[in-house]
Amino acid sequence: MLTYTQLQTLYQALTNDTSTENQANGAVWMNQAYRQICAVRPWYWLEQSATSATVANQQFYDLPYDYDKLISVYQTVGSYKYVPRELVGQDDWNRLNQQQAYQSNYPVWYHIFNGQVGFWPTPSTTGQSITFQYRRNVVDLSIDNYATGTVATAGTTAIVGTGTSWNSSMVGKYLVVTPSATAATAGDGYAYKIASVTDTTHLTLAIAYAGANVTGASYSIGQAPAIPEAFQDMIAYKAAQQYYLTRNPDPQRVQNFKMMYDEKWDGLVQDSKKTVNPWVRPGVPFGPENPNNFWSVAIP
Repeated sequence: MLTYTQLQTLYQALTNDTSTENQANGAVWMNQAYRQICAVRPWYWLEQSATSATVANQQFYDLPYDYDKLISVYQTVGSYKYVPRELVGQDDWNRLNQQQAYQSNYPVWYHIFNGQVGFWPTPSTTGQSITFQYRRNVVDLSIDNYATGTVATAGTTAIVGTGTSWNSSMVGKYLVVTPSATAATAGDGYAYKIASVTDTTHLTLAIAYAGANVTGASYSIGQAPAIPEAFQDMIAYKAAQQYYLTRNPDPQRVQNFKMMYDEKWDGLVQDSKKTVNPWVRPGVPFGPENPNNFWSVAIP
């Protein structure tokens, strides 16, 4: 994993320019590249879900705060999921709602408008679960690594710090317990997302720490891009390309960094293709069918 601090260091090494001005320019160029990469394709690594609940006779509901593009939405009524179809046109939506208001627990259509999603018919019952599956927005990279003090792990999600000043701004960032040659302080080197911070010396990871238990170990907490780890350096390559286009013009280096970026881009596209084993009935030539349409009978 490359954190914001590590990406800044890489960018300055690529440009051989450690000035404060170049550091500021690099941050802008890297974030421009980061946002552009995230925006141009429906990447699986930006997919997320969130839930809400219906309110009787309320038609529109706020989309998640970090929503970028909705993938699907469904309501759960009892043990059944009801998946409405999208009605894109505003005129079509208005015509659907121009007569009397219909209420039902079973949505047929949904429509996105002004940061909200509306359902038709309007939900008739309070408390039915709404699940949003969506592509999330990303925030700019701007926060330097924090590595003050040491940590202890116990094979759980709980991490205890000594001499630390942790705070809630670290939620969503990544903790890495530093590997070393000393068994008692040898971290596993993997990045673990921070789920919550209780106080200045206690935090909780999203998943349990999988390495050996350590005490007094060095660590770092950093902000990292959502891009898969093997391709995070492409952000710095794109920024270096901008450096040699504008701040220190050098056409050959522009081309070199473009080639490096393009190679990483091609790899990211290939790596980000979803591969699943669809449920397919033997002898059916036109792809998978819904397994809910079939059932098995015990053989006597």
